[in-house]
Amino acid sequence: MKRHECFFCTFVKKRRISRIMKRFLLIGIGIWGMISCVTQKKYTNVVFEKMCMEGIASQYIQDIDALKQQIAKMEADRLKLLQDTIRLFLDVRNREKELADMREKSRLETGRVMRQLNNNQREAAVRLQSISDIRQLLKRFDESLFRIRDDLGVYVIDIQGITLAQDNGKVTVVAADDQMFQGEDNTVSKTGKELVNRITPLLKTYPDVNIVVAAYVDSSVVHQKKTWDRQAQRVIAVSDLLLQDTTIVPNRVSVSVSGDDRLSSRSALFNYKTDTHSIYISFVPNLNMLYELIRENQ
Repeated sequence: MKRHECFFCTFVKKRRISRIMKRFLLIGIGIWGMISCVTQKKYTNVVFEKMCMEGIASQYIQDIDALKQQIAKMEADRLKLLQDTIRLFLDVRNREKELADMREKSRLETGRVMRQLNNNQREAAVRLQSISDIRQLLKRFDESLFRIRDDLGVYVIDIQGITLAQDNGKVTVVAADDQMFQGEDNTVSKTGKELVNRITPLLKTYPDVNIVVAAYVDSSVVHQKKTWDRQAQRVIAVSDLLLQDTTIVPNRVSVSVSGDDRLSSRSALFNYKTDTHSIYISFVPNLNMLYELIRENQ
């Protein structure tokens, strides 16, 4: 049977290559065969590993895409959180400013209220003091009137036709015309002069008391104008007699002729009725001090 030779062996025989070269060629061919065999196996392994790596890489790519989506979502959440934080910060700062403004307004309003309260307290204290002063003054007036009534009871009660009364903040001496004047004449009688002389010292003893000399004219009296003129002349005559004492200030004595009975008392200590035949000498408190206290506290 004819033996077949490979192309390389035929080529070597025909070319008549030297023995050393042949050896090198044979060694190279052997090494190449060995390498080719090893490379084929490794290629198969590399292909497998490549497929595995591609699968892993694909999974990694999917994971990376998912992570990118999560990162994008987290970035959106971070931006939203940052916006909310900024909005909250601005809101807190505005609230703090409003709170500071409210505190300042409250401080100013509290100061104003406290000043107003202090002013009211001072005004109240002044008014309370004024009320206390007015009460003390009225009490002093009442005490003076009571003492005057007692003194009059000693000085004039023994004079015939004289009546005493105390009412409406005054003490009144009621004297009948026939005791105070001489008949129809407007000249003060001896008894009238004695009464005036006993009354005059009381004006010196009680400087906070004045005298009003008054008469009453009944509207039903015939010839009313004549009666009015007569009573007016008589109260003036009594007041002139009181003012003969130069130590008495003129403005402490006044006169009045009234068409009603308001100047006298119907519920007095001693019962009497006003009529056109009497003169009323009333001791009344000097209210100038009271008016001054009231004006000072208006």
